[in-house]
Amino acid sequence: MTTTSPVLGCLPLLADILGRSYGVVVEIGGPDAYTDGRTIRLPSLPITDDPDFLGIVRGYIDHEAAHIRHTDTAAMAKELLNPLEKHVWNAFEDWRVERELAKVFPGCAANFRWLIRKLFLDQTAETPLFAVLDWLLYTVRSWAVPELAADRDRLAVHVKRLWPGLIPRIEPILEQMPADCPDSLATLHYARMVVRCFQEVAATTPMARDYEAEGPEGEASDPAAQAESQKPKKPGKGGKKGKSGTTASEKDPSSLSDSSDLRDLLAALGTDLPGDLGEILKRTLVAEVQVLGQACAVARVAPKLVEPLDANTKREIRDVASGLTARLHGQLQASRLVRVVPSRRGVLNPHRLHGIAVNDPKLFLARQRKPGIDTTVHLLLDTSGSMRKRIALAGQCCWAVAQALAQAGIPVAITAFPGLQNASGMPTVSPILKPGERIGDARTVEAIGGTPLGEALWWVLQRLMPQREARKIVFVLTDGVPDDPPVAVQAIAATEKLGVEVYGLGIASQQLDTLLPNTSVAVETLAELPRAVFA
Repeated sequence: MTTTSPVLGCLPLLADILGRSYGVVVEIGGPDAYTDGRTIRLPSLPITDDPDFLGIVRGYIDHEAAHIRHTDTAAMAKELLNPLEKHVWNAFEDWRVERELAKVFPGCAANFRWLIRKLFLDQTAETPLFAVLDWLLYTVRSWAVPELAADRDRLAVHVKRLWPGLIPRIEPILEQMPADCPDSLATLHYARMVVRCFQEVAATTPMARDYEAEGPEGEASDPAAQAESQKPKKPGKGGKKGKSGTTASEKDPSSLSDSSDLRDLLAALGTDLPGDLGEILKRTLVAEVQVLGQACAVARVAPKLVEPLDANTKREIRDVASGLTARLHGQLQASRLVRVVPSRRGVLNPHRLHGIAVNDPKLFLARQRKPGIDTTVHLLLDTSGSMRKRIALAGQCCWAVAQALAQAGIPVAITAFPGLQNASGMPTVSPILKPGERIGDARTVEAIGGTPLGEALWWVLQRLMPQREARKIVFVLTDGVPDDPPVAVQAIAATEKLGVEVYGLGIASQQLDTLLPNTSVAVETLAELPRAVFA
């Protein structure tokens, strides 16, 4: 996979963009990958531009989003499936939901094709019972990825040698499925038809044969092995016996690898069967994260105690904000592309069509840069325990800047970090003022918890990048001591790479100079704020 945009090569932003596109929530942080049916959770991710790793992450999000959008979990919860039915249904349902997602988002089709090639090409099982499951999987997947046909045909040779009547029973079912598979219950219907074929062939197979002892034409190459395979099996002790006399509960997870008896497959437990695509993707993703290292998380939203300020403090904040407004308006202007200039190319201007009569070729309007307010600002306020003695000053400075920006007509947002600790133990943020909201009266925020500056910056970036303003600014108000300095440095570097400006206001502390040596300044009182902002 290749990426052409810094945003698409930045995993926390890519994950958020995909989630928004698909209408699902994607959260990043922790050791594992999973979904609860509403939210896709990824492990902490390394900041890397490795195309294969980006493809795995995107593939996992695409796959799970397809299930969230298109699998009817309510209907399936009412069905009683045995482990083999569930395994076959998963293989069919994975294919169906990915096809449905690609109808809405055509780019997903190419992503899924890349993913299937990456995970499955030349990775088939060499043992009979897993080979028959792989033949089903590769047959379904080869509809979209023809390169799998060679592996599919190689698997078919193994299956036909062991159970000559199985594939001819199943193939008509698979041929019908692509044209008649509208929902999850339809894929379950086809899965049950396939399992019924297993049952019918198992009932007519007199005895399991040793797979390893077979020659090229299906005959045992070792007479001793053939004689051994024909000995009757001893019944197991306890548990529900299959027709072979062996119980699934007596098997270790790899025991199916040594069997060629379909009755063992029919009696298998879920833990005996290979993982589905989601499980394979999850294991691959987590393993890659551990190899790459230096992973980062994105903060999650949590509430925060906010209280009103007294009248005198509010008045002081308004006075300082009034002095900032005019200067901020001039400083934060950004050039905008405006279609105003007559040109030989561009968008046709109907008011200049009279130029045809006088041979004036400038019938179009071209874009030209004009100064204007095309800026958005996000204030990131440190409300950690280390700020307890500084939180009053930090809050006053934050609200003074916010009010000045709002009066200058510049969209502004305020986010405090951390929010209250959540059950997962993940870093948190608490939005105090969302973009577009009326600013209202200044408030004070409780100072408690750690300082997840890097994780909070990633969360702010996810909100800033979709905004339409050309110039984007993050203004950090902190004592400058994050919980994890390397993560904070990494987040700041990614922010600047994406074209977002980062400025810092050290609250009674010079520590911020280590993180933002050229774009930060410290203040000791509210009166110093105007000088500091324009330093």
